[in-house]
Formats: sequence, C-alpha cells, structure tokens
Amino acid sequence: MKASATPDDFIHKSKPRVGVNQVLIRVYYVGITQEDVSLYYDRKIPMQHIGTDFSGVIVHKHDSVENFHINESVFGFSSKGGAYAEYLVCDSSTLGRIPKGMTFQQAASLPDMWISAIQLLKIDANFKQRSSVVVLNALTQRGQACVQLAQVMGCRRVHAIVSGYEAEKDVLKYLKLPTSLVDEVVPSCLLERDTGYMLALNRFDPDGVDCVIDLLNTPILKTSIMKAEGRYVMVNPSLHLSGKDIELIFQRPTTIHGSTVRGRDPKHYREHVEFITEHIIPKLLNKQLSFRITKVCNWKNLGKAMLFVRQNEEHPGKVICKITEKVID
Repeated sequence: MKASATPDDFIHKSKPRVGVNQVLIRVYYVGITQEDVSLYYDRKIPMQHIGTDFSGVIVHKHDSVENFHINESVFGFSSKGGAYAEYLVCDSSTLGRIPKGMTFQQAASLPDMWISAIQLLKIDANFKQRSSVVVLNALTQRGQACVQLAQVMGCRRVHAIVSGYEAEKDVLKYLKLPTSLVDEVVPSCLLERDTGYMLALNRFDPDGVDCVIDLLNTPILKTSIMKAEGRYVMVNPSLHLSGKDIELIFQRPTTIHGSTVRGRDPKHYREHVEFITEHIIPKLLNKQLSFRITKVCNWKNLGKAMLFVRQNEEHPGKVICKITEKVID
C-alpha cells in the first residue's frame, strides 16, 4: 500500500493543445474523490489518467470559446481525468466561474460533492418539496451534500444514517443548517446487528419514506422503509442486486433507480454547473450551506492524502491536493 507519491507516478510531457470548444487550464488544486482513491490503488491505471475535480486559471483557449476568457478563475470537471497535472485541457462547457469571496481550495471541492448530490437527489430520486428522505452513509462527502441539499430544497424530514455513535453526534453538528427549510434532521446509527435506524424510521415515518439515497453499497434493509411509489436510488447497483438482499424493497410498488452518480457527457454536466453557480455557491458564501476542508496536501505527498481518504471515508471535510506551488487566492 503506497503512502507517498513516487517519481514513477508522474511523467513529463509537452503542454497539451486545445481543440474546438476547449480551454487550457493551469491547475491550482484538485479535489480528491473516492473514485480517485480507488483508481490510485489500481496499478493498472496510470497517474496521468486520474483526477476529475479541479480549480485553476485559463491560460489559453480555442477561438470557438466565447463565454470564457484568458486569466479567468474557474473550477470544473475533467471527464477524461488527468487533473493531477500542471496543465489540463477540458471542454469549456464543464467549467464554472469562481466568484469573489471563494478560494481556489474551496472551488476544487465543489464538483464531487454537489454534482453528485444534484444528480442523486434532484434527478435520480426526482425529489419533490415536502418529501421525506433517507441518506445512507450521510457523513461521506456525497452524503453530506445530499443531506444539506434536501434541506434547502424543502425536505419534510431527512434521516441521516451513519456508521457509529460518535458519527451520529456529528450529524447535527455539521449537517443541520441554521436556515433549513426541513422540519427536522434525524440522525441514526447503523452498526452490525443494530436496529437504531429502524427504530428512528418507524418512529418518525411509520408509513415509509419517499426516497432513499443509498451510498452504502451494502444491503442493510431489515424491512421495507419505502412508501408506495417511493424511489430507491442505488449507487453502483451491481453491488446490491443479489437475491434476497433487495426483496424487502419490493413489499410496496417502488422504483429502483441505479446511478453511476456523475454523467460524463459535457452537455449533461453543463446543467449541473449552472445549478451549482446559481443555487449552491451563493448559499455556501452566505453560510446557508456548509463545506469543510480537512487537509490540503502538496502533490508530492499525494499518496499520504489518498491513504487518509481511504481510511477515513466519513471524515467531515474535503481533502485537497495543491498542484501549483505559487497560488494567489
């Protein structure tokens, strides 16, 4: 198991060229994702193909790009990976502007958390106001964003299910928003052979919930928790769909929706970026939503940062990798 980056992890190559609708980014920071960590420990994947979430400055653009300009500060998503690099070429449709008051570090944390939450809750779960929601693995990065997004979208009740009693205390500390539109956030603990989460669900929503966002990747249902016509969203559904593991979901008419979380189509991503820019960033800047950065590592210590993320999946903040030595926030 690697604990530090080695020279073999990185290569020297010419500065990439831009094509139609593309820009060249000088990368400042990369937000480390669980996908990055998984690929990092898969030796079949070269380092230059890892990394999707970044912030930086546009240093060159194709003549066809009219909505962005050189020297603009941006965050974005690289559908082909490769963000752990000094320079990155990406489609201009996958970029958002970094507003005044937001740092490059903060901007690099946006895509994985908020694009995932938008996709899972707003699109996959087809969330409606006054819905009741269960988020399994609520203190992961994506889970935190789903719990918070549900609140600002007018959720009736959100059950934030975590994996330990100490983590249960963190739910209200980190995830209950002061300007929430939700009636209540119910923290519940999930341990082996523990029924605490079921007791909470039966107490607050005995008739079932409207939707479940399952980030756990391990079937845990002991009884049906869905309302009739509810929507159960599974991330990586192939890990779930095995015999009796999901039989209980079908006790009532329910839609099972499998999600790969983040689409790779630039047009699809454009809609997410616009939603983040219009609805998420202003609330982050006004403290209506929250996000924390736990660690900022130098790229030379990337391995240690990857190991930290791997061993601390439910840590309450984001881990960011600094690519460029001299950054002016």
